[in-house]
Amino acid sequence: MSSTPNGIVTTAVAAFILFGCGQEPGSESDAVIVDSAGIRIVTNTSPTWTDATAWRLSGTPQLVIGSVEGDPSTQLFHVVGGVILEDGRIAIANAGTHELRYFGADGRHLHTTGREGAGPGEFRSIGWLQRFSEDSLAVWDWNKRELSIFDATGRFARSFRLEGVGGTAPSPLGVWGDGRILAEYRPRGPVTYGRSRPTETLVVYAPDGTGGDSIGTYHAREEYVRRMHVWGRDMNMWLPVPFGRSAALVVSHDHLYLGAREGYEIGVYTPQGALQSIVRLDRLPRPITDDDLQAELGRLTSFADDEDARRVLAELREAEIPETMPAFGKHGADSNRNSRSLRVDTGGNLWVLEYAAPDDSATQWSVFDPTGVYLGTMPFPDQVVPLDIGDDYVLAHWRDELDVEYVGRYQLIKP
Repeated sequence: MSSTPNGIVTTAVAAFILFGCGQEPGSESDAVIVDSAGIRIVTNTSPTWTDATAWRLSGTPQLVIGSVEGDPSTQLFHVVGGVILEDGRIAIANAGTHELRYFGADGRHLHTTGREGAGPGEFRSIGWLQRFSEDSLAVWDWNKRELSIFDATGRFARSFRLEGVGGTAPSPLGVWGDGRILAEYRPRGPVTYGRSRPTETLVVYAPDGTGGDSIGTYHAREEYVRRMHVWGRDMNMWLPVPFGRSAALVVSHDHLYLGAREGYEIGVYTPQGALQSIVRLDRLPRPITDDDLQAELGRLTSFADDEDARRVLAELREAEIPETMPAFGKHGADSNRNSRSLRVDTGGNLWVLEYAAPDDSATQWSVFDPTGVYLGTMPFPDQVVPLDIGDDYVLAHWRDELDVEYVGRYQLIKP
């Protein structure tokens, strides 16, 4: 990636002149670390872990929250976030019931805050949950366009909306450790027909929602737009590009991580938008075969419930399909602008979701230490998605074969 005057990046690195190539003294990895105009570039080729030192999850969760029947407080529906607080309590954003639920370190339900509504501390559509400062939590409501803050005891403290930019309402993406908020908005403009990759603008707000200073732009998810006559009228149809690229982004305590997924490359930025370092994994992309394409088109068209919908999705065959799969992250329509493809644990390690083809159910996460060195890749149980990763735990969410939801705490074993 290359930096822009505004700080954030939009294209793959091609113009850096590399100086001082070599491995850092004392490093046990084969990572090549160079410096270009003050930007640290870490290129990895193989893992640091050995079979004896590789991290792994415990075979079963130490604690599980979730039930089919019984206490309603343990019945989960549309979980969108969860964190483990300093004292071991677990907070879960249960969007299906518009609630924030707190559980003890033993899994016992302690109390619930929030309900459906438009008042203070109430929710219409919970989008995400994240630490705000110390043990305070921030909850974003997509419908109300409002960020609510809850204190360490779980009581509602305050809520606010982010100031609009250029007549466009921003969507927050995460919170830095000092309380500043990163958000994005898409500038208004004419519709681009065919295959394109729109630009999103990143803006930073003060902890009270004021400000809105732009720190740069990035390319969002690829889309394919056609003007069609469907359902009795002419309309623009926005369609996903099979195997299309979409940015992966996560905000940690003091950094922003952003990967465009063209190659296995992730930029690390300061809250001011300055490119600080680039993390790469030297790996050839996987080519897309005819079987891969047919499987993906079949998956997408399976959602069509009438003839017009099937005709719309059939247009995807006319889109220009990439020759290779994305470098990492989720496939298909769930690869959205703020996907779960990147995570940062409490120790500053970066976790990257390995790309899985449509017919591949395996889930693997690659881990890079705070300096960008590739540690190795960890397998996860099928359908298990990490919500919060600490030094010795992974709080995760999954569904069983009956679509019942659970949140559990696994032990993270580091030999």
